[in-house]
Amino acid sequence: QSIEADTQKASSRWRNLPARLVVGSVLIALALAVLVLDQLWAPWYPCLAVAAVGFGLLASWELRPLLPEPRPLAWWMHGGVVAILLANWATPALARLGSTVPPLSLVTFTATLMLLLGFLAEMGRFRGSDGATPRLAHGSLALLWLGVAPSFLVQLRWFGLDAHGATSDLGLWALAFGIFVPKVGDIAAYFIGSLLGRRPLAPVLSPKKTWEGALGGLLGSLVAGSAMVAAAHQFTGRMLLGWPMTVLASLLIGMVAQLSDLAESLIKRDRQVKDTSAYVPGLGGILDTIDSLLFSAPLVWLLLHALSPAR
Repeated sequence: QSIEADTQKASSRWRNLPARLVVGSVLIALALAVLVLDQLWAPWYPCLAVAAVGFGLLASWELRPLLPEPRPLAWWMHGGVVAILLANWATPALARLGSTVPPLSLVTFTATLMLLLGFLAEMGRFRGSDGATPRLAHGSLALLWLGVAPSFLVQLRWFGLDAHGATSDLGLWALAFGIFVPKVGDIAAYFIGSLLGRRPLAPVLSPKKTWEGALGGLLGSLVAGSAMVAAAHQFTGRMLLGWPMTVLASLLIGMVAQLSDLAESLIKRDRQVKDTSAYVPGLGGILDTIDSLLFSAPLVWLLLHALSPAR
């Protein structure tokens, strides 16, 4: 029976493989377009702006129906996520003005302002005990999870930006590092888990995840991290990270990316849904696609700013 159950699980995974391959190829092409085409408009990076806001808004759109009643005000939750993400584009303007204001402080300021706006909206409609507190709490989750956390990833595009607003190609590789280390780990975990997975990693949160897949994911993250650092050195002549730190950072990011994936699984299992939506065939929803990036992004930002010899 155990062998039959394992066979059925593996079979269900492989049935989604064609759709995963097609959609995965499209997403990789989109990532490359954002990374490469945006060089034409440095340091404003409009392709990244469209991608960040688009993914953030769709993820917020998916998350709201998953939240228990009473749900946050839709215009506040979705608008707040978009406003926080757009606040990142003050970065090149601040640099050209010679401002010493850290760009991420504007992100957190915008998040705080959006929270205040939520309070004001609830004050205006308050008529007694009608769920204002849970609406604010659920909306704050969205602002932090889908607005602030991915802003750390967006900020990597300006890694190496000097005091006069001049860019370097290192920002391209920093963002590539932040995207591909978690996502290649995702892909490796899926394939190795499908082929070799036997021991459940988190049977309640995500029944198909296995320890074998998790270890494969770490290996994938390590390979991706090493490739990104080597490519950055090849094309820019500068080291994004030293080699010992590359190994350590890639493994840490891979671990956190897998925990980030499980964090989203917690919400889905709590709300008893399999996927957040059907927007992405074979993968589920937008939130299912970007979940591993959300909590790994702050770690990537911290490690590169703390350990990169090129900072």
